[in-house]
Amino acid sequence: MEPIAIAVIVLIAIPIGIWLLLLPCGFLVVGKRTVAIIERWGKFHKVVEEGFHFLWPCVDRIRPLRWRVIHTHDDNRTGYDCHEFALKLIDLRESIYDFPPTDMITRDNVLISVHPMILYRIVDPVRAVYEVYDLAQALSRLVQTTLRALIGDMGLDDALASRGEINRSLLAKIEDVCANWGVEVTAVEILEIVPAASVQAAMHQQISAERTRRAEVVAAQGYREEQKLLAEGECRADITRANAHARVREIEAHSIAESKKLVAKAEAKALQVLNDVVKPLGGSAADYMIGLRYIEAIRKVLSQSSQKRAYIPYPDIVGSARQCFNPTEQAAVTAK
Repeated sequence: MEPIAIAVIVLIAIPIGIWLLLLPCGFLVVGKRTVAIIERWGKFHKVVEEGFHFLWPCVDRIRPLRWRVIHTHDDNRTGYDCHEFALKLIDLRESIYDFPPTDMITRDNVLISVHPMILYRIVDPVRAVYEVYDLAQALSRLVQTTLRALIGDMGLDDALASRGEINRSLLAKIEDVCANWGVEVTAVEILEIVPAASVQAAMHQQISAERTRRAEVVAAQGYREEQKLLAEGECRADITRANAHARVREIEAHSIAESKKLVAKAEAKALQVLNDVVKPLGGSAADYMIGLRYIEAIRKVLSQSSQKRAYIPYPDIVGSARQCFNPTEQAAVTAK
């Protein structure tokens, strides 16, 4: 063979041999729920799904997806490691993107550390590859800037107590932007909000002071209730004693009245009997009682006087009384 023919055969055989050697590298197996973006001569060609596929060497190539994986340390506030790599096979399943804790300032100028997390799913791999250069960094920056804006409009107490509201607001602000990148954000969660050490110390002091105040308030209320109950008890005891004394006096007065009624009834009967006795003698029970009270009064005067004699007025009354006396009583009065 001529040297020229040999040279031509060699020039043709070498590329064919190289192509045959590279031919096994064109075999591509795509797993379930994963896809790959295929470019031919640098242009988008197709999206291959699960199964076996063949790529022409030096003609077709896989367009990778730039991604980052963040590995936090045991204590996620001490630091984290970020690893960047290219994904040739894009996973379409729902996944979690755990962001590193980020320092933010609230409306009342308090420094806090916020640890967010999102649940996402790539729904359009073509947009995820071609619409954004670095999808992981874009998601990270978008979440951090939006979260800073939300936290900056809230006070510390509101930020600590409104995680649900923060999650809903953050999801509403980023889901439209992420949709343009072919990513569907299904949920946003704030794992923790940690204030600075000085703020935590001040919060602990505030909580301690508040608990002390509540304890003192409870003790004061208990003492007040105790004094109130004691005063009410004493008042009711005094009322009970007063009612008892009044009842006793009422019973005594009733007893005295009843005894006086009985005495009056007995005297009335005695006067009736006396009136029946003295009426035949020309007198009456009233004259007899008047004379008897008059003589008793004279006896008291004579018993208290040093004189043996006394002048007695109203002899007619005495005489009327003497007529009603028996002879023995008349002799006694005359002797005195």
